[in-house]
Amino acid sequence: MNGSPEGTVFSLSELIQFRMILEGSANRLAARLRTDEQVAAIEAALERMREAIDEGYAAFGAADVTFHDVVAQAGGNSLIQVCGEVVRGAVLALIEDKLQRAPDSVALMRQSVAHHAEVVEAVRHADLIRADRLACCDLYEYYASYVTEESKPMLQALLEE
Repeated sequence: MNGSPEGTVFSLSELIQFRMILEGSANRLAARLRTDEQVAAIEAALERMREAIDEGYAAFGAADVTFHDVVAQAGGNSLIQVCGEVVRGAVLALIEDKLQRAPDSVALMRQSVAHHAEVVEAVRHADLIRADRLACCDLYEYYASYVTEESKPMLQALLEE
């Protein structure tokens, strides 16, 4: 992937690691700074993900992206939101690929909704550490199969022991 004007190429594992950092921070900030209205917006985005399961991969992927955008908005840092959009856009094809290749894509989408529901609970209850940890663990679980064994330690470094 061509990542900068200077032509720097980033590896997939670097991209996933960066997303783990961004999403963890977005979740943490949302858990600390969210308003009741923002919690309601996050809950609505989760409900949209549930509805999108029946609509297919593209609709579900778009609802997933919206969920993360709403969480980032609740955290109040527009740079995290913009960077998150860029990074998620770069891996959106992997999300759709995983869903298409899954033996039971509906079950995989339901599992994703369950993970996102845990984030909602952590944000609602202002559990900063759990909100951060959930992002890192869920993203590792989702993307680890796409990176080489040699690259996994750089992702695992963000997981708590």
